[in-house]
Amino acid sequence: MASPISIRKLKAELMELVEVHLVDSGRSLGEEEDLFSAGLESMGIMQLIIQIEERLKIVIGDADVTRENFGSVAALAVLVERLGYPGE
Repeated sequence: MASPISIRKLKAELMELVEVHLVDSGRSLGEEEDLFSAGLESMGIMQLIIQIEERLKIVIGDADVTRENFGSVAALAVLVERLGYPGE
């Protein structure tokens, strides 16, 4: 399990990636905010998956691509950690 500092860094990195793929960009998001309400769409999800996999060196399987896992930055962080994010 990653340390609290690593989890904060992970959430910050995910936030940065997510904000690039939002339709309604230019506003600040909370880590629990619903990403779909904020404008995340299916194409953005696919691009986000590619960037997360490349940057964090994990693989997100088809079964992991759910509304629950991609509903917020906090949910994404839980998914990434479960998939093997090593932290520091």
